Amino acid sequence: MTGRTVLAIDSGTQSVRAILFDERGEQLADGRCAHQPLLRPERGWVEQDPDDIWRSMVTACRACMEQADREGLPPPQAIGLTSQRKVLIACDRTGEPLRPALHWLDRRSARPRKPGMLGRAALALSGEQGTISMLVGISQGNVLRDAHPDVYEKAEYLLTITGWLTYRLTGAVRDAQGSITGVYPYDLKKGAWRSSPAMFDLLGYKPSHLPTLSAAGEELGRISPAAAEETGLPVGTPLVAVGGDKQAEVLGAGVTPETPGIAEISMGTGTSLSVARRRLKMSLTFRWLANNAAQPDAFVHEYMVFRGFWTWTWYLNQFAPDHRLAAAGGDLSADELLSREVEKVEPGAEGLLVIPRWYPTLEDMSERGTVLGFTEYHTRAHMARALVEGIVMDLRRGWELMEDAFAPRIRRLRIGGGGARSAWAVQTVADVFDMPVEIPHTGELSALGAAINAAVAAGIHPDHGSAAEAMVRIDRVVEPEPRTVSLYRHLYKDGFLPAMEALKPIYGTLHGSR
Repeated sequence: MTGRTVLAIDSGTQSVRAILFDERGEQLADGRCAHQPLLRPERGWVEQDPDDIWRSMVTACRACMEQADREGLPPPQAIGLTSQRKVLIACDRTGEPLRPALHWLDRRSARPRKPGMLGRAALALSGEQGTISMLVGISQGNVLRDAHPDVYEKAEYLLTITGWLTYRLTGAVRDAQGSITGVYPYDLKKGAWRSSPAMFDLLGYKPSHLPTLSAAGEELGRISPAAAEETGLPVGTPLVAVGGDKQAEVLGAGVTPETPGIAEISMGTGTSLSVARRRLKMSLTFRWLANNAAQPDAFVHEYMVFRGFWTWTWYLNQFAPDHRLAAAGGDLSADELLSREVEKVEPGAEGLLVIPRWYPTLEDMSERGTVLGFTEYHTRAHMARALVEGIVMDLRRGWELMEDAFAPRIRRLRIGGGGARSAWAVQTVADVFDMPVEIPHTGELSALGAAINAAVAAGIHPDHGSAAEAMVRIDRVVEPEPRTVSLYRHLYKDGFLPAMEALKPIYGTLHGSR
């Protein structure tokens, strides 16, 4: 180590991590703090306490800085900030939250609104007129305006987590371009807010609600004396724009536009397959999502299973509570105990097939989760394996959709997220895709992506490509097993894909009967 360090702050769905990295991507010190449970005041509502977000970040940062001080490590030259996406915090002019944040898992919709003449013209120019009802309905600005009009009227700012933390840490009302995900009056290609007032009003925002935007790697502000005293972060340290945690994870895996043959799979709460490209390719039917990458002048295209490995946790809580109890007094976690059961089940789960739509895609909001092929000899371990197999087959479907659209020519995969800790789950990915899966040297890929941005901003590396090359290493490679590849190829082509098509009219009936 040459004495140059950077700090990454990663405020995720489950916890906040603060990790000190050196210029080679090695973790030198860390602190972490779990969030309190999400708030679910009514069916379909999912919210998060902003004060808990702040307290968790403060705890994580102080723990990391205290460890670094004890070990005589040099202070960070810059701090990269990333967070979970699509969480909206309404606050007053001092940054004080006015109510719990609207979470990305929230399922509320706003009332229908029809655009006026100027709104229709703006939508026509943006290419979004065909999806206006859905966009208006899921816009968090509109959800807040309809559900909590008093808060909406009082709000000075409507900020993402990174925007709100930036304001609290530096006093600057700024945010990263890559944090603007979901439905906003935002021009993705230009990386700027749109100019049409009609578009702002249609989606439930005022121009004054929203922050100034910075490209990845640019400075957002500097840690204020008040924030430094509370967090333990060095006063005056530059806080650097990164973007959402999924894009940061892609960069932390070393997947950039300069590595076109590699995709990143995130086996997290939301599970996704992503590629990085210089050119933007939108899907107006939301077959895939596009966002600004965690590096400038680049875009991440991702296929998302919104309730991905969240489904594993849900299943563990619902059907394996004994593992929770055993884990409380033992050496293995509940995840590891259930995984040991699953490892005894052969690939294919003896004919059990799962369509993992515990939350629908934006492409078809009527979709439902489906389990096919039950028999009397299936156990909870069969179901758990089939859940993961269904998620991975869904990701393969996304890969084929994107490859057909713009031919990213994916030949290798890199993997991150909590699910990547499971050897059999990673092997499932290799076998379903029939591709080698590369495991990076750290599981904290979102934090590493934030650290790469901080390293570039601090001048430790000249650009994002060089920083990724220097700071990302592959620890091991999992190769596909030919016998299992053949099994999954048959299950995917002759089972999973036909089942998805056959179920579409049934989903529509169920959706209409809610």
